Order: sequence, then C-alpha cells, then structure tokens
Amino acid sequence: DYDLRFAVLDYETSEGISRLAVSLGKKALVHIALDTGMSRLGFYWPKRAEQGRVADEIAALCRLPGLEAEGMFTHFANADGSREYTQAQLTRFLEAKKALSDRGVSFKLCHCAASVGTLDYPEAHLDMGRFGLVLYGYASTETGNDGSSLGLRPVMTVKSRIAAVRALPAGTSVSYGCTATLKRDSLLAVLPLGYADGYPRLLSNQAEVRVHGVLCPVVGRVCMDMIMADVTDVPGVRAGDTAVVLDEELAAQDARKAGTIIHEIVSQVMPRVTRVYIEKGRSRVQP
Repeated sequence: DYDLRFAVLDYETSEGISRLAVSLGKKALVHIALDTGMSRLGFYWPKRAEQGRVADEIAALCRLPGLEAEGMFTHFANADGSREYTQAQLTRFLEAKKALSDRGVSFKLCHCAASVGTLDYPEAHLDMGRFGLVLYGYASTETGNDGSSLGLRPVMTVKSRIAAVRALPAGTSVSYGCTATLKRDSLLAVLPLGYADGYPRLLSNQAEVRVHGVLCPVVGRVCMDMIMADVTDVPGVRAGDTAVVLDEELAAQDARKAGTIIHEIVSQVMPRVTRVYIEKGRSRVQP
C-alpha cells in the first residue's frame, strides 16, 4: 500500500513477498541484505570457493516475479573500532556486487555505511547512507562531538519540571536500597522522571542534571518514575523549575557512566515522554 522497500534476508521469505506482489498486481521493491561480518541478518557471503553458490541464489531471487531488486546492502560491525575489519567487510560487499553483475544483476542503490561509517569511510559511501546518530547531531558513538570539526549540533534536549524540593538532614538515606546517605544537610529536588521514561537505572548515584545552569548530582537509585538531585548549592530552586536531564554534554557523560553508547541514551526515551518539536522558532507538541 505504501510502496515501502523490503529488506530481504533469505530466498524463502522473498518467495512469499513475490507471491503477495503478484496477487496484488504490484512490484515489490526489495533490497538484498548481505552478511559480510555482522552475523546478524542476510545472505552470508562465504569464502571464495563458495561465493558462486550464494551469488546464484541471490540472482535467482532477483528474478522472482513481482520483485524489483532495487538495492543491496550490508552493515558494518565495527566502523568505530577497527578500520581493518571494516575495510574487509567493504571488500566482501564489492566482491558480491561484482559477482552479481557478472550474472546480469545490477542495483540502483548499494549502501553499507551508517552514521560513523559515512563520516569515517568516504570510500564506503556508494549510492546512499543510512543515518541514525548524526540525525541527533552527534559525530561519535561515545564522545559525542569532542574533537569533531563537523559543526554538528544536537537536536534533542530532555527536560523535567521539579515536582518538589525537600530539606533533609545529614545522615538521611535516599531512595531504594539506601545506597546514598547525605553527608550534610541538603536540599533534594525530586524530578518526575525515571527508568520507565528511559532514564537508565545504571545512572543511579552517577549522573548529573542541570538546574539553573548548574550540574547537580543524582542521589540514590533511579526510581521507576522519579529521580532525586542534590540542589543544595543552587540558590532559589523551587517546585516547577526546569531541570535539564539530557543535553549534548550529559548525553556523552551518561553514556560513559552507564558503560554504553550515545545511541542507547538518546533512543530509549520512552513514548510517554512528551515530544515538543521546534522548527523555525515555532513549537509543536506531539499529539
């Protein structure tokens, strides 16, 4: 109905798509998934002695009725880690492309590179790129834009309104498991946001939020719907004030402290968190 492109992963599935397309009197546009080293999905591209068999199978797929083989793609497993491994994947992909060309099969769109692959491997640009992280405005999976000359600007900020500010004495335990104990008389801001909103529980007692421009440590374990931040050193904090939970600096910091990558930090914000889209000075709240 929507002329979507199918990523086809094996011959059997392709036959099913072919039958459906023929029954609807339509052409199904497909992109062949080639496994060159990710070991996730697609036709595994083997050692040279067995390549002909796989190429024959893909060529037969491309000739199924109702299918138009518009593209072929692979996915880099270690573009931000090993240049040698990434180059080897690209070489295998180009081998497969040539083998299919020798069988009379060509593609309008060949693509290998996601965000980091596009930035670091111009030889892998081919016909198009598949962008993810750079759409959020980050150049690196772990460090964000540190050292980057691209001028990318992060497009997403996560904010929360402080629900309460509580004065608590030194020695008070905070949150589940009593993993934090106040070392001084403190003011804690309670933010109505937690792991059910996509804020990692791994950031308990590690992360910071920004209140009135000041970085304030998260105290105690992250709850399902709430976190507590120490705002003792920030004057004038009141319920209703805005706290920045995620921005360019915090995304990279949170990824590092949670032992993960920025992709996970920015993409796991749950649907129940209201989205406000800002374009050309106008804002639109997600319905």
